[in-house]
This record gives sequence, C-alpha cells and structure tokens, in this order.
Amino acid sequence: MSSMAQAVYEDFRRSRMTQQGGAGSNFCPVVLNAKQERQQGGGLGTHWYTSNNSGKDLWRLKKEKPELFAQQQQLASAMAAPAAGPQAVPPGFRETSQPGWYYSQEKSVYFLQAS
Repeated sequence: MSSMAQAVYEDFRRSRMTQQGGAGSNFCPVVLNAKQERQQGGGLGTHWYTSNNSGKDLWRLKKEKPELFAQQQQLASAMAAPAAGPQAVPPGFRETSQPGWYYSQEKSVYFLQAS
C-alpha cells in the first residue's frame, strides 16, 4: 500500500474509533489486498490459500477409499499401455450394428473409430 493510501486508511480508522467512543469497527472503505488482509488477521478466520490441513486430505482419502480413485487408475494404466495401432478400441467398448461404432454400457457413451 502506498504511503498516501496508508495515511488515508489510518486516518479513517482513527475517525471511526473516536465516533464510536473508542469501541471501533472493522468496517473500512479502503480495500486491502490478500497479503495486507492476512497481515491484519482479517478474513473471518479462514484463509483462501490453505484449508489448515496441509494437503493431507487427498492422500488420506485415497488410502481409506481407493474405490473412488479406481477409474483414475484404470485411465492411467490404459494411457500407459501401448496402442495397437489405428484399430485400437478402448477397453469396455463393444461393437454395434454400425461399422466403426462402439458402445460402452458402463459409461453410456459411443466411440467412433477413426478411418
């Protein structure tokens, strides 16, 4: 914050304190950036940059409920497997009556094989 803006901010806060008998108010028309707000302890006790869990929740969830990550692991293994050329069809897809079209009942989607 520039020195001029800081002076305006401090002057306004002092005037609010004297108007309310020294009780003070958190209201101020000067908007602070995120760093300044953190320095003053604002933000209602929550911070946008952390959930106070240090990023542990995701690995704990993956450890406790691996079924939630099964599709992600299947996709990673399918991407790592070498494709069998232009005739490769993703796993779980079955041929339909239309040539070149495949359907997955599990995902309810169609796959069109490139010609």
